[in-house]
Amino acid sequence: MHAKIEKIHTSYKRSPTGDVTIYAYVTRGGKQLCKAEGRDKNEARLELERILGQPETIERLAEIQASISNPTPSSKYVSGLIKAYRASAEFRNLARKTQADYERYLSLFAKEYGDWTTRAFEAHKSGREIVEWRDSMAHRPRTADYMVAAVGAMFAWGRERYLTSANPTEGIKKIYKADRSEIIWSDDELERVINACSTEELKHAIRLAVATGLRQGDLLTLPWSAIRGNTIVRKTSKRGRIAFIPVQPLKHILEAIPRRSPVILTNSHGRPWAPSGDGLRSSFDEAKR
Repeated sequence: MHAKIEKIHTSYKRSPTGDVTIYAYVTRGGKQLCKAEGRDKNEARLELERILGQPETIERLAEIQASISNPTPSSKYVSGLIKAYRASAEFRNLARKTQADYERYLSLFAKEYGDWTTRAFEAHKSGREIVEWRDSMAHRPRTADYMVAAVGAMFAWGRERYLTSANPTEGIKKIYKADRSEIIWSDDELERVINACSTEELKHAIRLAVATGLRQGDLLTLPWSAIRGNTIVRKTSKRGRIAFIPVQPLKHILEAIPRRSPVILTNSHGRPWAPSGDGLRSSFDEAKR
């Protein structure tokens, strides 16, 4: 397929051998869209028309045009720093649930302070703004602390890249104090919940969770291939450490689970649970009620 796209800017370069290369740009001096080579200018032009008709070129054209109409805000502003952090490798390497949580809390922060310059948060008393913002969610202390953690991670990323020197969350204490004594389940409580489960698949998930101690995200993506002889070997998503779990104490649990997927735990439809755990969580909450 050959195509001519209107308003494409081009420049030519001739090599010592006489070959011609045409460089195509969406805007003059902007991002390069593509390039084409030929033995002379006419041949290079025909090759350019062919490349312009390729799906990948059209897709790149749309991306460049979108970036022109919706330019990335400067990282000198909070909204720009947030956008840059979200696009970073460090953010993409976070656990999926952590990414989702950070997305939510940073969006709230951007709504409140997106048009502020990052320099405004370099002032010594700028932490007061963060504290007041956090206190607006004081009725949900755990969420409030997580909001501060997300903002702190974003600013830490920016400082490491010399985009800002602001550290407004430094010294802000957590307001959530966990009393875990009330959430340690007895064997009797565990069995009562298991008996209330609506499906065998939910029972398998609860029993395997108790036996392995794995976090929900690691548990729901645990593959059968992680079982290596008498040990389950699993790299945890939160800290990136390798967990070694003896198979023998939970052998009877694994034997009761049908192999319907590369992943050990599946839902009632025989498919893996959503990695977010939403389906499992709602079913588990129903059983608890």
